[in-house]
Amino acid sequence: MAMREGDRFVDFKAFKTAMQDWGLSGNTKFNIRYQKSDSSRNIVVCAKAGCPFRVYAVLSGNKEYVSVATVLYEHNCVGAAPLFRCVASQQTWLQRILPTTIPLSKTTAPQQIIDAVALHHRVTVSYQAAHKAKKTILGDAMEFSNHRILRMADPFRGSVLSFHGKWYAVDLQERTCSCGRFQYNDIPCGHVVAVIQGFRAPVEEPPRSARDFVAYNLTVVAFKATYMEAMPPVDIMGLQPMDNFPCHPPLFKKTRGRPQTKRPTAGEVRARTAAWNGALQNFPDRIQRCSRCRQEGHNVARCRALPEDM
Repeated sequence: MAMREGDRFVDFKAFKTAMQDWGLSGNTKFNIRYQKSDSSRNIVVCAKAGCPFRVYAVLSGNKEYVSVATVLYEHNCVGAAPLFRCVASQQTWLQRILPTTIPLSKTTAPQQIIDAVALHHRVTVSYQAAHKAKKTILGDAMEFSNHRILRMADPFRGSVLSFHGKWYAVDLQERTCSCGRFQYNDIPCGHVVAVIQGFRAPVEEPPRSARDFVAYNLTVVAFKATYMEAMPPVDIMGLQPMDNFPCHPPLFKKTRGRPQTKRPTAGEVRARTAAWNGALQNFPDRIQRCSRCRQEGHNVARCRALPEDM
């Protein structure tokens, strides 16, 4: 699906997903690269040098959504790059489409993945990319592999039988699972992941992902939005005391026994000895001078001179 000016996306991740699908849609496929990618804007250009193709997306609506500002459709290098170097070799795209393209297991060969992607999406991926995507997906869905039977009542409800012999009912619309962990943690449990990966969406529908069923307040987008606005400290200088609520000192309970005395350390003993000999602790090169007799080596507290001697 081609990108148009004014299209809106939830975040830059959704925008990049749409760019990947655009580059691999239809008979004309092209490679993209990100000339600029930060938290406020994305500039997408063609991977072929000299191609005028360009898409510019910015953060709009008081940083609530991403909108496409500029689209230059002119392309003079469609199909020029080899397929195994195109977007299809990116792990983000492969890991997103493989669960809805081919059932994955430990016995699935990378060549089977290559053939399935070529059949459904008409692109060729490398052997290394297929092997890495399979390893990552099976690692993330380790708990899903512990469920051997899946029965789908409809696209949103299903039942999963684990190796322990117990059935678990999952409802994606109500966001519930009979094990209770999905509604308690707001994160898909292994039974929910099994239903999500076990359902094959039609070609015209976007594929499902377990990340789509994670609560919004647990996402990175919500975390960034929490600290987006500055929170100045509260000024308490103008607060007036309340007569109805007097402020009392904290309650102190006297402990039993004699208070413990602290024994001076070796460093403290050396400091006291140096001070007694007339050297200042913070200024070792200076000598104490008495303010009464003006003699060096002591202060007025240890002065032995009598007033009439001065």
